[in-house]
Amino acid sequence: MSHRYMSRNILAPILTAAKVQGVTLHDLRHSAASLWIEQQVEPKRVQTWLGHSSIQVTFDTYGHLFEAVTRENSVAAAIEKELMG
Repeated sequence: MSHRYMSRNILAPILTAAKVQGVTLHDLRHSAASLWIEQQVEPKRVQTWLGHSSIQVTFDTYGHLFEAVTRENSVAAAIEKELMG
């Protein structure tokens, strides 16, 4: 399916029914990638699902999100350690 076909014939009717404007397929793709990273899906799997030619492309695009999840996990572990002794 072409991008144009998907945008006009699949996405547009869904967004119209949901009364949502201004969302593109690219927005949905980025949202999906962000959610996968937040759920700690392995980077290579994210790369495969997004169809990136290399893991470097994935890290160049979403590296900041992988770093944020790592930081958040470190902070959560430190808090848990303090609370649980």
